Amino acid sequence: MTSETRAIFRVMLVALFLGSAVAQIWIIPVTASSVADRYPEVESLAVPYSTLAILGFLALQVVAVALWRLLGRIETGRFVESGTMRWLHAIIAASTVGACVSAAAFWHVVFVAQAGGPPALFILGGACAVALTVLMLAVIQRGLLKQTTTAHRAPAAA
Repeated sequence: MTSETRAIFRVMLVALFLGSAVAQIWIIPVTASSVADRYPEVESLAVPYSTLAILGFLALQVVAVALWRLLGRIETGRFVESGTMRWLHAIIAASTVGACVSAAAFWHVVFVAQAGGPPALFILGGACAVALTVLMLAVIQRGLLKQTTTAHRAPAAA
């Protein structure tokens, strides 16, 4: 991976982290308050849905931090070390939380509150799909790293 590619990835991760922080601190609370004021019948859902959205963004931030750390390990040539697994496990755990939060929100909006219609189906279904895709990629990456680590250690032992 070139240094330019790593720099672009870092810029993207910073933008992702800052954008999600803005969403957690400002956009979600303001939007929830506005919707609750405009539609009093869903006012009771503002806090639970806001909490789920903030948790989803928190999971995204954990993934961003873990990816930042993995990029650092690539830069220093320490990617094939056991400490890398910790960051892959963080991505797996955060992706699992993100998928569960998205699925819980989806289930509640569609089946309990019976609201949202097709937009909720596509938005929350898409969020679940993205979280599960990241989860699968991280699990595959973990398996590849285990194989690489084993292969990397084998010549040293011989």
